[in-house]
Amino acid sequence: MTEVNSTWPLIRYLLDDAFYKEMYESHMQVFATEVFTPEIMIPRYTALSALVRADAILERSPYTFMRSSADFDAAIDTLKTQVQNRHDLVETYMGL
Repeated sequence: MTEVNSTWPLIRYLLDDAFYKEMYESHMQVFATEVFTPEIMIPRYTALSALVRADAILERSPYTFMRSSADFDAAIDTLKTQVQNRHDLVETYMGL
């Protein structure tokens, strides 16, 4: 959690208190192992993106920043990478 510094005042405050740190880490472990896992989120991102892709790529400025369908696909890939990266960071931090 080296990225948690004075620019993250609430989390920093919680981590500096042993009672709240234990509670925070307990919730973080449950979230990382039961809710926000690559095994759960990547298929969910795939399913939800398939549901909205056709309409999303039809949107035009000023209602979107996408210039092509590739932008939509890249955004979904970014979400999938993000969930894996965050999961890996939590596992490393928690020693899982």
